[in-house]
Amino acid sequence: MIQIRYWIEENRKTILIILGVLLIGCLVALSYYYLKYDSIKEEKKKVEEFEIELKEPKEELDIVEIETKIITVDIKGAIEEPGVYEVEEGKRVQDVINLAKGLKENADVSLINLSKKVEDEMVIIIYTKEEILALQNEEKKQWKEVECPNTPIVNDACINEGENSSEESSKVSINQGNLEELMTLPGIGESKAQAIISYREQNGGFQQVEELLNVNGIGDTIFAQLEPYIIL
Repeated sequence: MIQIRYWIEENRKTILIILGVLLIGCLVALSYYYLKYDSIKEEKKKVEEFEIELKEPKEELDIVEIETKIITVDIKGAIEEPGVYEVEEGKRVQDVINLAKGLKENADVSLINLSKKVEDEMVIIIYTKEEILALQNEEKKQWKEVECPNTPIVNDACINEGENSSEESSKVSINQGNLEELMTLPGIGESKAQAIISYREQNGGFQQVEELLNVNGIGDTIFAQLEPYIIL
């Protein structure tokens, strides 16, 4: 016992150092354990939260249905398959032409606005080259290239400066208009213009525009073309 006590006394410093190292090692090990334990707990918590999230029902996405409006368009003239077609709102004149299997060889679309959006009950008339030439030369009447021919049937696909271009232009007085002014009217050439002047001179002028039907060469069709452009 004396020897052990003596040995301890002699090696006290060494023993204290060894005990200190062991104590520090224990503390480090305990710290590492607790840190590792906290990390495992945190990971476990994340996993549990993720599993709960997976089990929760997902909110259903609202499906917005875009209703497409269908309109009806009439296309006729120099077209392969003229007729009435149903198209989606927002389509163009060219789209309707494609539905009607395209243009005939003699078609002339120089006065047609192919990019115009179609509307419900729209009438599209495709003229032939012969029709355009005939209308241009008809009794030397004046021609406006920005407008469609003045025919009884309205062509909604024409290139017009405005929706009511005929109203915007000055009307011709059948009582006051001279030969040149009367010849600017649709369907009126030199001979018919002279007949109008002769009638008003012989009858003291026109009392109403319908009296034009009494002028030689002016029938119901021509009068229908004239009426929007004339005044007394």
